[in-house]
Amino acid sequence: MDGATLAELGAGEIIAALIGILVGGVIGVLAVRLLIGQTIGQARAEAEAIKEAARREGEAESEKIRLEAERKALERQQALDAEIAEARAELKESERRLAKREDLFDRKEETLALKEQQVTREAEALRERESKVSALEKKAEELVRQQTAKLEQVSGLSPDQAKELLLARVEEDCRHDVAKVVR
Repeated sequence: MDGATLAELGAGEIIAALIGILVGGVIGVLAVRLLIGQTIGQARAEAEAIKEAARREGEAESEKIRLEAERKALERQQALDAEIAEARAELKESERRLAKREDLFDRKEETLALKEQQVTREAEALRERESKVSALEKKAEELVRQQTAKLEQVSGLSPDQAKELLLARVEEDCRHDVAKVVR
């Protein structure tokens, strides 16, 4: 077999060689299949591991985003609550000031009404006094005229003298009557 050609080999040797090649080929195919199976299994395992890691990472990122969104929502809610509380406090203060102003206005209105009533009473009293004074003046003038006529008749005084005497008496009576009215 050392350098023998294919023609010199016998049928047994050729069959043995063919069986060897066939067995070697089958073993090679099985080895390749085994290698490929292991590689595919490893690839599947790695893909599964990557997929699981990606899922966990996605869940972690999703949780992180959710927590951040909750934190921001809470901060915004707290800010809104603070704004609402401030607005309520301002509204309450405005209502307090308005109530105080209304109170002050009511008191001023009441005071003004009382003053108006007082002025009305005083004006009425003044009209009554003026009316009485006017009546007294007319009465005094009539008395002066009557008394002047009597004095002229009784005393024989001149009209001017009688008038002076009578005016002095009437003036005294008027002072007395006016003092009564003014009191």
